[in-house]
Amino acid sequence: MITYDPEEPTVLRVEPAQADEVLTALEARRPFDGSDQIDPEVLDMMSAVLSAPRGALRLESAGRLFHVMHEFTLAEAGSLRRSGVRPGLEELAFFPTPVLSGVLLRLLQIAPVEPLGADVRVALPAGTLEDLFLEDHEARETPLSTLQELASSLPPARDTSLEQAPLRAHRLTRIASTGDRAAHVLMLRGRYLRAVTGGLGTVLVGTDPTGAHRAISALLNPRR
Repeated sequence: MITYDPEEPTVLRVEPAQADEVLTALEARRPFDGSDQIDPEVLDMMSAVLSAPRGALRLESAGRLFHVMHEFTLAEAGSLRRSGVRPGLEELAFFPTPVLSGVLLRLLQIAPVEPLGADVRVALPAGTLEDLFLEDHEARETPLSTLQELASSLPPARDTSLEQAPLRAHRLTRIASTGDRAAHVLMLRGRYLRAVTGGLGTVLVGTDPTGAHRAISALLNPRR
């Protein structure tokens, strides 16, 4: 059911079909197949997070050939990440909540690329942003092609090698009973843009790597 490496004591690797069962057992502090391999302190920390959650986040990253999702349960005792690392394998990982921003930065892989000015704006057709995060690769072809066409209006990069960088899209969602909030950051032609949604639709606005990270990290604190 699980794979556990004492060299990575806070990470469990689980078959997707068994992941929900393992999480339920952890929350109830019940043993499960393979739990005897795991450091009891790690089991206790994971159980403490799942039994008293205070928030939840979902991070999705998508491109032409991939869609990856990470789900976070946040609690006073720490945080738990659930990630699909590849077909047939999920990770459950515990970490202290204060390092959440760093965990997100590592998963986002924000690159130190050239900035795009905030005067650079690209209007998106309705539904394009949402369809980028469909799990089906073929279903993402249409929104990806739309973005590639729109990207032709961007100013050329000073470093021409950036132009060959593959399109990447990130969405962080803050999940709450009062309503979810989401932030979107995209890389087009090797530069970053953030999504701004208003009454007239959604517009991608040029930014730099720092602005891309800030757009995501702004959701880390719940709305008061």
